[in-house]
Amino acid sequence: MSDSLRWSRMPCLLKKGRDLGFSEEEHFMLSALEEKLEKSEELVKEVKPLWNNWEKSGKLFEGRNRKQAALKEVGRDIGGFLRKKLPLKSRDEVYEEIKALKEI
Repeated sequence: MSDSLRWSRMPCLLKKGRDLGFSEEEHFMLSALEEKLEKSEELVKEVKPLWNNWEKSGKLFEGRNRKQAALKEVGRDIGGFLRKKLPLKSRDEVYEEIKALKEI
């Protein structure tokens, strides 16, 4: 999805994220996954625990995007999640999009 299209849909996306009880970052990750995977309740149920696990384990802290070790740990988790869901090419595209979010 192009950046201009994504930004034009932002109010709708933010409302959907709030309705699901997701933070903006969680919903961004879900949206990136939904572009490549079929939208489903199962996907929603898988993203929330992944994010909660990062919060509980202390991987989501202020400034984590500047800490190489924190980025690698979260990146490994995202990569493992994507390996179960997508072929290599699609996995790389989604990973790069998620990684572009400075807060992940």
